[in-house]
Amino acid sequence: MTHACQHAVSLAAIILAVAVTTAPAQNVEVETLVPGTPMHGIQGLALGPDGMLCAGAISAQTISRIDPKTGAVEVLVPAPLGEADDLAVSTDGTLAWTAIVAGELRIKRPGQAVQVLATGLTGVNPVAFRTDGRLVVGQLGPVNALFEFDIDGRRPRRLITNDVDQLNSFEFGVRGTLFGPFWQSGRLAEIDIDSGAVRVVATSLGTPSAVSLDSKGRLVSVDYNTGEVRRTDPKRWFHDHDHVVGPSSGQFGRGT
Repeated sequence: MTHACQHAVSLAAIILAVAVTTAPAQNVEVETLVPGTPMHGIQGLALGPDGMLCAGAISAQTISRIDPKTGAVEVLVPAPLGEADDLAVSTDGTLAWTAIVAGELRIKRPGQAVQVLATGLTGVNPVAFRTDGRLVVGQLGPVNALFEFDIDGRRPRRLITNDVDQLNSFEFGVRGTLFGPFWQSGRLAEIDIDSGAVRVVATSLGTPSAVSLDSKGRLVSVDYNTGEVRRTDPKRWFHDHDHVVGPSSGQFGRGT
């Protein structure tokens, strides 16, 4: 093929490609199957005393406030201060959250500005309020520790225990003890925040990354790797666990 012929063929191919891509679409209907959400990369969830749901995200660096009845969403703490791996709400409406990338513990009282309560917290992750207002925070990764923080900042943080193995999202029970997952070793534990005593209440749970309690005091945990949700009665020491949901491609829990 001569150079002139090659040039003519190439030119024809370009004209055809342009004609195809610029031709108007006909008989094409676009249907939205699942609408998008204004929230992106949700990590932690917490219900406030007003019944509103708070959702935190690391990637979006935003904490949103959700009305469970209407589905309405509003930004409560915008980026960048809203970076939240896990969050908790006290009985008076004070919001506390862990900014794992920044290594900070932050709080926001109702009607007030964001306050940085502590810095330099490598791997800071789970956070929870007890009903009496006491605030506990955990670190995982290179540092394994559980601390209590004075929300008013008058007293230095208090080490509760280092005897935790990658302790992740936790919750207080009715007796005031803390229940949480040791997600690398597949165990659930009960922790006395006054004495620091740790009691293992379940084993062989895969990779539990979050624990919540139901109305009967049973532990509901989620497996980070499989998406399975399990229910465990801490009174039945090492007995079988109820399979609630899963496996699935998603995760469920307060935080990861």
